[in-house]
Amino acid sequence: MENNELYAAGLGLLVSSRSTLAAFVAGENYLQGKEPLFHELRENQRVALIQVGSPQIDYRIAAAPPGPTSAYVSYVEFGLIVDDETIVFRDGYDLYEWDPSSEEVFVPSPRGYCRVGIGWSRGRSHSSMDLHVSSVRSNAIIPASSVELLFKP
Repeated sequence: MENNELYAAGLGLLVSSRSTLAAFVAGENYLQGKEPLFHELRENQRVALIQVGSPQIDYRIAAAPPGPTSAYVSYVEFGLIVDDETIVFRDGYDLYEWDPSSEEVFVPSPRGYCRVGIGWSRGRSHSSMDLHVSSVRSNAIIPASSVELLFKP
């Protein structure tokens, strides 16, 4: 796969900054047992879970300028604190048994509190998705959610 491609077995993606994920301990389960730490990080907008609605998907993830969302099949926006000018995408299932060496995709971002937008456009096949990520500094706080939904029910 290219360096902007990520295979995810789960129903969602974990989104964070590299420095936040560097504090995670190998082998720990952050959804059962260590969930208070994960929930605190989510409430403080250091991590986000993006529900995509379908398991076993190949993602192509790339930076995109902020712009009209009408070009996307679906779009979600959320707040995220980025400490190191990099947003990291990982399979959401990684939270069940953390492995620092698991596959990741990186997207550049401004440092600080950012308004992150993710737009979905159709991929190359029924088992792929193209995600377009914009990130801009923001003074307006976006309320945190337990799971951001790229697919609205």
